[in-house]
Amino acid sequence: MPLGLPQDIIHSIIDHLRDDKSTLSSCTLVCRAWLHPARTYLVDTVRIRLDSLDTVLGNHTRDIAPYIKTLHLSHGVPRLDMDTLSAILRHLSGLRTLHINWVFLRRRQDTSSPHPQRFRLDTLRIENCCSATRYEDALPDTMDLICLFERVGTLSFSMKLWREEDCVPLAAWQPPHTVEIGELSVWVCDRWWGDVSMMLEKLVARSPGPRALSFNCGIRWQDVCTTGRLLRDVGVHVRHLTLRFTQLKLEPSLTTSQVTETFSLDGLSHLEDVHFVVLLKDFKDNMEQGWLCSRMCADILSTAASLHTLTTVSLTIEVKNDKPAALSERAIDWDHLNESMRGLSQLRRVSVLFRCPVWCHQATAADERALQIAREGLSVAASKEIFTVKLKYACHDLLV
Repeated sequence: MPLGLPQDIIHSIIDHLRDDKSTLSSCTLVCRAWLHPARTYLVDTVRIRLDSLDTVLGNHTRDIAPYIKTLHLSHGVPRLDMDTLSAILRHLSGLRTLHINWVFLRRRQDTSSPHPQRFRLDTLRIENCCSATRYEDALPDTMDLICLFERVGTLSFSMKLWREEDCVPLAAWQPPHTVEIGELSVWVCDRWWGDVSMMLEKLVARSPGPRALSFNCGIRWQDVCTTGRLLRDVGVHVRHLTLRFTQLKLEPSLTTSQVTETFSLDGLSHLEDVHFVVLLKDFKDNMEQGWLCSRMCADILSTAASLHTLTTVSLTIEVKNDKPAALSERAIDWDHLNESMRGLSQLRRVSVLFRCPVWCHQATAADERALQIAREGLSVAASKEIFTVKLKYACHDLLV
């Protein structure tokens, strides 16, 4: 006999149990009225290896396929080709999020031809996929995968595979389609960055352009220049920008004019917030490279003086030691950063975070000194009471 509960009460019960897979499984056996809401949470996320694809595409998954919202594909013996991926996407009509991690891709015979059918996703994350044929084809094969979608809400793309420096450039590559991307996050090995930036530019050339961009900008000044060109070409509509500088090696002779001519925020008329992340790994180079990188960030920020939309600026400094005070005092050009913020009339929030991976259980006088130097250095923001500074050891906030 069916339970005489209103459907909204049943949904409330199931929603309360959304994280309890064992109980949800039992709920599917109560009655037909409980089956649909229980399956909504029970099979919304599926993780499989490529050697289990027959299970996903088999007839016995037909009943649960509409409930699968998130799919994780990980490495296995078989290779993933575009026909198989298209079959998965057609089978899982309700899919919203796709994660592909360490998968060997089998390219189409003609990557310049249009895909017969294209799809839409809320989130697409691709990590370290490589080619099943030639190692140097990893990037064009991955881009061909991205072209399978006509629109992606959030695209996260990382490729940390090593690449020989004398690899043939991929300038001749042309996408079969453009892709509309809402938010774009890219983290690749610096030796891939030149080709990646060129291909991404072509990929979104005729689309409205991303609203949020996050780039790992390489380790050389040339990589920073490449990022500046890409931002100028695809960042017209960007509102949120994150620039990550990992172990960047800059020459002391680098001038403000060189930076502003190469990397300008002036044309980003919708930009609302900028986040700089600076990773200093080698302690011997921390002082000089930290100083040069902070000056470069200040020069980039100074190009936003004409923008009336920029309201938030944040700076995260990651250092592989437990000496943030020395870093704050001698490795950051606070005066240059402070001066670059004077022209930002709409600034409403400025934050600085020192992040140290080592463990520390109590604050020291040196830690207090690090924060005080930052407050005094960014006096423009501190005087308006829009400035916050934090020091984080490992995963815990120590001081605010």
